[in-house]
Parts: sequence; C-alpha cells; structure tokens
Amino acid sequence: MIAVSGKMTSEHPMYFETDDITYDFERNPDVDKIRMAVKMSVEKYSGLTYMLRNMTKSNIKDNGEW
Repeated sequence: MIAVSGKMTSEHPMYFETDDITYDFERNPDVDKIRMAVKMSVEKYSGLTYMLRNMTKSNIKDNGEW
C-alpha cells in the first residue's frame, strides 16, 4: 500500500507545499527486496521524485524506516 497526502497553498495558483508518501509493504514476503528497490528509486532513479524535491518539501518513508 502507498499512502499519499499533502498540504496545498490557500491562494491561487494553488499547489502542494508539502507531500507525504508512505510505503507499507511489511506483509510482503520479499519486503527486503522491495524496500531496496523503492529506496533506490527514491534516492537515485526516479525523475518524478527528483522533480518533486525541487518543487515541494517531500517526506518519503517506509513505515518510519527511512
């Protein structure tokens, strides 16, 4: 499961000031492999994550692990 939330500005043009993305995959038998893949994506390979970091304050976590 992936939960996403955020805080928007109150004036137009409205945009997200912050975003919170939480990954929950504890019930998966390959949790270590998935955790490594997500972490690599977030830290190195995801163009979207890179773009969001330059636009908002992003909080990305895996059940509090990162």
